[in-house]
Amino acid sequence: MGASLKFLKILYNDTMRKNLIIFLLSLWIILIPFLGFPGSWRTFFIVISGLVIAVLVFLDVARKRMAHAPHSSGEDNETKS
Repeated sequence: MGASLKFLKILYNDTMRKNLIIFLLSLWIILIPFLGFPGSWRTFFIVISGLVIAVLVFLDVARKRMAHAPHSSGEDNETKS
């Protein structure tokens, strides 16, 4: 599991690579019905591809929120109590 997370981090670090992966997975999802896979395999490939896209988008949104979050030293929270 750790190796796969490390691999995803490497892919995630490069925005262009992430966008390329999302684009290719989107094309893959469009082509799956025409490739002749049995129904259960077709469903499997679509679900896995959708999960990868969802994870990449979630990581991108989380990174953007972290970049725009205000940084405080924690002193303000102590004085308000």
